[in-house]
Amino acid sequence: MMILTYTQTHTHTLESLNTIKLSVSESLKTDGYFLTRTNTVSIDDVFSFLTNIGDLWMPEFPVIDVQINQGNRLYAFTNSKIPPHNECCHEEIPPLWICLFCVGVEEEGGEFYLVNTKNSLGKLEPEYFEKLNATKFIVRSAKTNYQVERGLFQMHPLSKEKSLLYTTIGCYSIKSHGFQSKENDPFVLKKLNEHLLKSTEDYQYHKWQKGDLIIFDNYKFMHGRMAFAGLERHLKHIRLVPKK
Repeated sequence: MMILTYTQTHTHTLESLNTIKLSVSESLKTDGYFLTRTNTVSIDDVFSFLTNIGDLWMPEFPVIDVQINQGNRLYAFTNSKIPPHNECCHEEIPPLWICLFCVGVEEEGGEFYLVNTKNSLGKLEPEYFEKLNATKFIVRSAKTNYQVERGLFQMHPLSKEKSLLYTTIGCYSIKSHGFQSKENDPFVLKKLNEHLLKSTEDYQYHKWQKGDLIIFDNYKFMHGRMAFAGLERHLKHIRLVPKK
């Protein structure tokens, strides 16, 4: 099992967070993520720090509370396992950075994980990869309900490299939101899904502790979590785009 390593072991105050802003930027560029542990930093401090790094992707929902919500059946608000996915990959311009701040955690289960998409896709047969790259998909947005035809690969906003933006969650039906190949060939996505779900050796795991903060590149990594029991797990979730 691969474990995510802390980029910075302890960050105690807003001032110390601000002093590592350059380090965060460098880590996001080279490693694709920044992970630190805080003690006395509040969510207000974290929010202030993060909005100095990027702009909010959805200003109307600046901070999302990810915790058990029996009235919401979305994966994030249950204790179920969440399969690998890129955040909001159905949208015309997905968020670049996903930020999670832990304010409550269960003792057992619920491990968070990242999947380096480029490394994982490199294990696919060249012929299939070429087909995947060439196939056009009908994509429907959950946020705006727009529908567009495009490939699964989009250009990274900063590096300009092509990145896969995809989700293994509910991808077969256009009736809600998701991807459907223009040729109506479900096997293109079926093979991709099977590969991403089975290639667990590519997953990098992290066991949350209260005060942990991670920022990761949504174009470089898919993410997910393992199932857990209990009601204590609580993450603050913030999505960012590059500053204008």
